Parts: sequence; structure tokens; C-alpha cells
Amino acid sequence: MRKLLARYIGYPSHDWMRGTYIMKTLKFLQESQYWDEDRIKTYQLKKIKKLVSHSYTNIPYYKKLFTDNHIHPQDIQSFEDFKKIPVLTKDMARAENQNLTVANVDDTKNVIKGLTGGTTGLSLNIYKDHHTRSFVWSAFYRWYDWMGINLGDPLLFIKGGIDTHSAENFINRLKDYFQNTVTLNFFDITNERLEKITEGIILQQPVFLRGYVSTLILLAEYIQRNKIKLPLLKAISTTAEVLLPSYRAVLEKAFGCKIYDQYGCGECESIAFECSQHNGLHITMEHVYLEIHDENGNDTAGEGKLIVTDLDNYAMPFIRYENGDMAKFSDISCSCGVKHPLMESISGRIADCIVLKNGTKVFGQYFTMLLLDNLDPETYAKVNKFQAFQEKAGQIEFRLESKSDINQSILSKLTDILSGDFSPAKVIVMEKIPLEKSGKFRFLKSTVNNHL
Repeated sequence: MRKLLARYIGYPSHDWMRGTYIMKTLKFLQESQYWDEDRIKTYQLKKIKKLVSHSYTNIPYYKKLFTDNHIHPQDIQSFEDFKKIPVLTKDMARAENQNLTVANVDDTKNVIKGLTGGTTGLSLNIYKDHHTRSFVWSAFYRWYDWMGINLGDPLLFIKGGIDTHSAENFINRLKDYFQNTVTLNFFDITNERLEKITEGIILQQPVFLRGYVSTLILLAEYIQRNKIKLPLLKAISTTAEVLLPSYRAVLEKAFGCKIYDQYGCGECESIAFECSQHNGLHITMEHVYLEIHDENGNDTAGEGKLIVTDLDNYAMPFIRYENGDMAKFSDISCSCGVKHPLMESISGRIADCIVLKNGTKVFGQYFTMLLLDNLDPETYAKVNKFQAFQEKAGQIEFRLESKSDINQSILSKLTDILSGDFSPAKVIVMEKIPLEKSGKFRFLKSTVNNHL
């Protein structure tokens, strides 16, 4: 009964509640995934032209950017023309946050506001309209097809966060019920929480399990350590952190099913998904336009910086956005039937964790929320990046990158708060936090043998 309720009422009602058109878009995506290269690229270019024209007219940042660079929407007639638009970086997006949105965005119908942390760990206000959310969710549901999952099948999601009793969370819980889904929200992972997750899997009997790489690795270790037998799953999926081959092997052994990887970022979700052939991740070409740049900003066939354009977000367009992750395109032609090209690899969010003095493991959101809850907006704007550095379990050096002075009383406050979970706790301000030898930045860095 729950499956039928979810399939014919729960999922369609999402559109009514959120002002989206997911079911209509899903039907379109189930057809467009078989389009040939010329047809899908023609579709992409049409959406690019429309997005550029809208952004020039309605978005202050792009109006100024195009004017300063002598670009007019009518000049964008090809993908090469499109690449004349300067790249948008995360630091620029933070600095220009309100200038990246349409006027009166907070009052605009069917627009939702959220936060993203990304590779720096610092939050960025994100606004998403019903167009982009319709494509994000429909691409996600199309992925269910690839995994052999039907709309209405029981699902279990494990998220890293604090579940409050706000009206928004009430709506989400109501949606979960009518979509035959259980969502568990945990800020940190302890044995008690792992036990609760395991109980939820046994009770819910889901066909699909989804969570952070770090959380699922801890859960796999818990299951094997306690010799727990779980109901049969069709698939599991990881999110937020890079799924390395070693993690995949551990998880597939523990849960007895295949992992299906997917990729997105807070600024642009549903970028690419793995199919049943596991040759890489199919790019959601109807929703995004991707480029990969070398260190000089030129297109490369090798691994490089990922440049993302969300083709559907008119409330806050991200055009040629460098999101901080590294990626590589694949030249494999997949045998699954889906015509969209593949991404071979994505690297960016490595699943480090930090150990509290009581042995509990926490992840990036712990530190992001620490800053959000305790810094005033003026001070928060001074922080370019942060890094939680740990050489010994239970200790912490919390590094803030800033070229401006930060009041000592604020640093003392952060130290006092961290001292509740770490001993000793040290907060320092650095003009520049060093990158890794690879050139990547890790906002959680630990030399303790707790990497997942």
C-alpha cells in the first residue's frame, strides 16, 4: 500500500507542494537520454543562450561582467563564444552573493534558499528556483531507473545535520512519509547512532541506502564488527565525499550490493550519475554544461579544474563556475544505451574525519556550523577559508585564513567552545593556509590514522 501511495500520490504531490514540474521533466529525461550528440548539444546551446540573455538583463553581477568585457547576449552563438565569459570562482561568488541573484529574490515565488560549504568549508548563500529543482529531482529519479529502483520503493537516506522541528522539516518529514522514505539526520556518528541506523534499515527494509562516504564506512565497520545481517538491498549510493576504489570495495562487501556513485555540488546538483555498467558517471547534459580546465584556464583532456554551468537556475545563475573540484572526462562509449558522455573521475571532497576527545568522529559540518553560529556577519566575511588540522586524536588546531585582523575575543570564544570537545584546542589566524602538494585544499586535514 505504501508503495502505491508513494508512486501515485507522494511523488506527484511534490510538484504541487513545491511549485515544481518534476514528473513532466522526468518523462522528458527518459526520452532525451537516448538522443544523439548533435541533438543534445543543440538543446544545451539553446538553453545557454536563454540563460545568458536572462542573466544580462536581470542579474547585476552578469550585467556588469558582460559590459566590462564587451559581451552582449547576441554574441553568444556557439560554445566557443560562451567560453569568452570569464570564469566565476567560489571566492567571487561569496563576495558578490547578492549581486548574483534576481531582484527581491527572497520574495520570489517558488525559490528556496540554502547554504553550501564546498571545498573551503565556508558557507555560500544559494537560491534555487523551481526550474533547476525540477531538473535536479527528475535526473535523480531517472537514476533510479538505472539502478532498478521504482518510484515508491522503500528508501533510506542518512544525512549529516541537525533535525529541528521547524515548519520546513515538518514538510520534509511529511514528504518522506508519502514517498515511502526514511531520512535520518545525524550531526556526529557514535555507536548509539550506528545502532539506530541499523535498526532503521532492518525495520524499513529499504531497497536503496544513501549517505556520506564517511558515514557508510563507519556503518559498514559496525555491521561487520557486530555480525549484523541486513535485508537485501538493490543498491547503495554515496554523497558529499569522493568515492575512492578502496571505499567502494569495503562498502560493497559489507552491504552485499553494488554502489552507484553520483556527483553534484551545492551550487549545482545532479551533475552526473553512474549507471549499471559502472564505467564512469553519465553527465546530465539536459541540466548542466561542463568544462575541464588546466592550470592555465584552457580546456584539457586530462584531469583539471571542473567548470560548471547550471542551465536551469534563473534565480541565481552559476555560469562557468569553478567549484573547486578536479575531474576528468572519459572517452568510453557506454553499453547501457544512455548516450550522454561519461566523467571518468572526480576528486575534491576527501572523507577525512576529526576525532573528538571522547572518541566520536565528526566531519566538515561540525566546523562550518561552529563559524556560522558564533561569528557575526562582518567577521565571517573576513574569513576566506578554514582548516581543522589534527595530529593526535582529541586535539585540534583550528586555522582561519584571513588578511584582516580578527578580534581576540572572538578567537577566545571559539577556543572555549572547541575546548569542550578537544584538549588542547588552539585557534590561529593565518594569511594563507597552505595547499596540498597536489594543489588541492582540504578543510579537514588529519595525520591521525582515521581516514576513511
